[in-house]
Amino acid sequence: MARAAALGQLEAQLEVWLAGVGGLGEVGLRVAVGEKEPFPEAPMADLVLHVHRELIHHLSEVCLLRDLYVHTKSVTNGEDR
Repeated sequence: MARAAALGQLEAQLEVWLAGVGGLGEVGLRVAVGEKEPFPEAPMADLVLHVHRELIHHLSEVCLLRDLYVHTKSVTNGEDR
């Protein structure tokens, strides 16, 4: 996938996520997440916070991998990438 396409997809999905969270409002963030989750009595705000932490964690790993990729040499021809 081309870089621009990947970034476009990421931005589109981020907009969907933020619209969904914004649509919850204060009342929606206080509602229990329900039986499908491990802690059904926890408020939706806890789940949103957990997802945000996971996004930060995993996207940081993506950034690290991109940095490492840029600074490695090609195994086949020895040229810088």
